Amino acid sequence: MKALRGIGISFLIAVGAAVVFLLWAEPDTVPNEVIFLGGDIVSMAGPSAAKALWIRNGRIEMLGSADEVRAAAGSSAKVVDLDGATVMPGFIEAHTHPLASALLGSAIDVSGFTHDSRAEIMETLS
Repeated sequence: MKALRGIGISFLIAVGAAVVFLLWAEPDTVPNEVIFLGGDIVSMAGPSAAKALWIRNGRIEMLGSADEVRAAAGSSAKVVDLDGATVMPGFIEAHTHPLASALLGSAIDVSGFTHDSRAEIMETLS
C-alpha cells in the first residue's frame, strides 16, 4: 500500500512539474514582416541590383534598394543586417535517398539526349 501511495505521489509531482513548465515556457515568435539588407540578394530573374528583401507572412513581398524596401514595408518590420552575407532562394528537396543518389550518380540515364557519348554531352553542357 505504501508503494502504491509513493507511485501516486510521484505521478502527481511529475504532472505538476509538467504543467508548471508548459505554463512557464513561451513559444518562439516569428515576425510577420522582415527586411534583409546589407548584403547581396540573389534573384532567379537574372542579375539583380537589389540590396534589400522584404518578407511578409512568409512570402517575398519586394526586392529593391534599402530605401525603397524600408518605405514600402513601414516601421513595423524587423530589420536584419546581413553584414555582407548573401541571401538566395531556398530549394527544398522533400524526398531523397542520399545513399542511393551517391551510388547511382554515375549511372544516370541520358538516353533521351541526341548526343552520341557522355563526352559530347559534357561538352554541350559546359
